Amino acid sequence: MIELIKAGIGIIGVVIGWGLNELTTAFRERQKLCFQMVSTSDDKLTEKEYRVKESPSEYGIEVFNVGEKPFVLESFVICHKKSLLVDCHMFESDRLILPFHNVVYTLSEQEAEALEWQHEGCSK
Repeated sequence: MIELIKAGIGIIGVVIGWGLNELTTAFRERQKLCFQMVSTSDDKLTEKEYRVKESPSEYGIEVFNVGEKPFVLESFVICHKKSLLVDCHMFESDRLILPFHNVVYTLSEQEAEALEWQHEGCSK
């Protein structure tokens, strides 16, 4: 009888171990992106006095794919307290991000001003 209980406990342990292994594998293999603010190189910029609201600004958002699978990113949004600040749509050539690679989304002047305005509002 005791041997049956030991065998039952062993089988339950194997099933729990298998379940936890599958769970951690699923978390490890899911797609992961990291975002970082970066500055735009000077050769891509128009002089400040000639810029319009759709001109590239001095700021960009670098998107890293730190997962193990390619990721297709068509757009992303930046929100603060449930209000939309910036709606970013990637260029067709930048949508596919390979594992351990990155792309840079250059913010327009209008998008950069929206983020600056929010940052100033938070620091007061």
